[in-house]
Amino acid sequence: MAELKGQTSLMKRERRDLEQILLCQVPRESAVLLLIEHWRSERDEGMDPPPPFDITGETVRTSKEVVGEGADSSQVPGLCNKQLMSDLLDSTKGEKQLKVRAGELAMSLERSIQDSNSQSHTSARLVSDLRNTHSNLSTAYRTAQRKYENQLMKLEFQISAMSERHRAQIAELEQSAKKLQEELDNSNGTPL
Repeated sequence: MAELKGQTSLMKRERRDLEQILLCQVPRESAVLLLIEHWRSERDEGMDPPPPFDITGETVRTSKEVVGEGADSSQVPGLCNKQLMSDLLDSTKGEKQLKVRAGELAMSLERSIQDSNSQSHTSARLVSDLRNTHSNLSTAYRTAQRKYENQLMKLEFQISAMSERHRAQIAELEQSAKKLQEELDNSNGTPL
């Protein structure tokens, strides 16, 4: 009975240990999925959008293209200044958004790592407890087994000794019965 209780306790601890290991995998998986999502968004944002077209179907040149061709800002002053300001604002917005997103990702990753570490410590502690319990149960089982083997040997020795005494007593009783029978026969055979 005690052995069954020990096995039940051992199985419960193994189950808790496996559940902790499974829980440790969840934050790691979410962190990996978060990184994959971040990399996909970076990849998608990194692609250049198709160049804009005007009403006639011709490609509208950006201010960089205009400046790159050596055009003076005096030739297209409104377009150049507006386009530069628009590009500057867009890049500033994009940079701020990326910084915010990077900060969120870093915080989320840090939380996931902390959760994973704490669950790993808990899991390691449970594994250690499980090993200690298993060791204690094994030692108790071996001790009990030796004890019962010793008791069995003592009982077998006692049974053997009792059997010998019983045989000796039976032999003595048979001899006594023979003597009594002989005495009875002798007394019956002699006249009074």
